[in-house]
Amino acid sequence: MQSKLGYRLAALMVILTLFLLLINYSAPTTNYSSNNNAGKSAFTFFEDYETWIPKGYEQYGEFSVNTSLTAEVVVGAGEKYENIQDALDAGYLCLYLKKQRFNITEPITPPKEDFYIVSDGAEIVAVEPMSAVFDILNIRYAHLDGLFINGNGLAENCVDAMRTPSQVPVHQIQNCKLWGATFANIDLTGCEDTLLFNCWIDGRIINDSPDAITEYGVKIGEFGDGYRTGGQINLIHCLFGFHRKADIYAKNIAEVKLANCLLASKTMWSHELEAHIIAEGGTKENALLPTLELTNCWVENGLGGDVPNILIRNRMISKLTVVGGMFYTDNSPNIYSQLNPCAETITLISALSENNPQYQGYNIVAPAQKLVSIGNTYNWQGIDKTNVATYLIFDKDDTQIETNLTNQNK
Repeated sequence: MQSKLGYRLAALMVILTLFLLLINYSAPTTNYSSNNNAGKSAFTFFEDYETWIPKGYEQYGEFSVNTSLTAEVVVGAGEKYENIQDALDAGYLCLYLKKQRFNITEPITPPKEDFYIVSDGAEIVAVEPMSAVFDILNIRYAHLDGLFINGNGLAENCVDAMRTPSQVPVHQIQNCKLWGATFANIDLTGCEDTLLFNCWIDGRIINDSPDAITEYGVKIGEFGDGYRTGGQINLIHCLFGFHRKADIYAKNIAEVKLANCLLASKTMWSHELEAHIIAEGGTKENALLPTLELTNCWVENGLGGDVPNILIRNRMISKLTVVGGMFYTDNSPNIYSQLNPCAETITLISALSENNPQYQGYNIVAPAQKLVSIGNTYNWQGIDKTNVATYLIFDKDDTQIETNLTNQNK
């Protein structure tokens, strides 16, 4: 009896020892700095923008092909089809492009829906003036993966997906570089439930030039009246830079969601820059008031930046929600609108909004019907509450809730 008990105790000790070893080797460790530099202002970080942006570009520039797909045909030099359009016209719906340069003289126009074009770095370059490198105006389901689509200062759009509301286009563009269109790198006007994932969207033609050629990174909606869109546009882990007017323009769309994105166009690269994100409510019949959501995004204008990170103009939107992330512009509010109100609801949670130390204006100038700000850090003046109908503010350094709410039961 005692031998059995001893055996069980020994086995239990062995199991417990192995368990503790597993915990020890798998547990994460954190090395907190205790030096005097730990409390320094983040402005020293922004002075190093010339290095941290290229490092980010290197990460986003790594292509990774979707290996779950089986290509129907390989396209490239020495293959049966050396031309992308020829392979599409032959009826193939899943193309693998060799890693090479494809010069095109007219837009690639897929004749069938639900097509896939994948690669691990094929470069598709416009070499003559054209409306778009990819013309998918009449396609509802397009899938692009692992491509470098270069407008080369000759194509108006890298991808033109503008559609009417009734056609409900749903596209996926992932692991792609979209550069150098003259108007918009991607036009998603009329698109619904479309995903951009891990894309590098840039207003230049080549990597080492500071010239901003492209007006808009992603354009959603028309500048005029009466074009209605619906659904969601989702941008996840995307990088934007070097656009002349805005990284994202969103009008008359139900919802635009950004997660873990870097928006880094700068006034120093384009004096036409209006904001990183421009949001507008729709106009005329069946107009939509957009919902704009940003989660853990880095939005940065750099030294000398004098335009807002988010601009709401012309007509109010429904909701603006910001969760986490970092917003920096030198001499301007981070979120700004002249409209009163500019939004039904603004909700800000645990974000950091900064300006130049010499800037003495507000971080948030956005009249709203309701505004909630919790756990945020503002440098330097916080929120202009003048035209906010109802607000509740409890931010990082606050010791009590600031609100103009009244107890209706009293």
